[in-house]
Amino acid sequence: MTQQENKDDLTSEQRKQIGEKLRALREKKGWKLKDLLNAMEALNIPPLSGRQILRAEKGQMGVSKISLNRIAQALETQLEDLLSDLKDELVEVSEEPSQISPTPDRV
Repeated sequence: MTQQENKDDLTSEQRKQIGEKLRALREKKGWKLKDLLNAMEALNIPPLSGRQILRAEKGQMGVSKISLNRIAQALETQLEDLLSDLKDELVEVSEEPSQISPTPDRV
């Protein structure tokens, strides 16, 4: 797969919108970041680092579809719910994480 095929398909605005939704869902549950990490651990979901989640919530970095799904599980929601309210049309996201970003953990 070429570097261009691995290119991030989300705009910074879309990453920001996803991040805002992640934070809103976490805060709606009354959770601090540590609570989200604990929920991921309790569900045997391979965790992300707290720093990765915070940067994703701020839209400073993207998260792969796999990682978004892990966070959604811990928040007791569906991946589709995280992606449903994007203001801009979301480029169709492939099932394969490498199609989303340069590394498996980023969008």
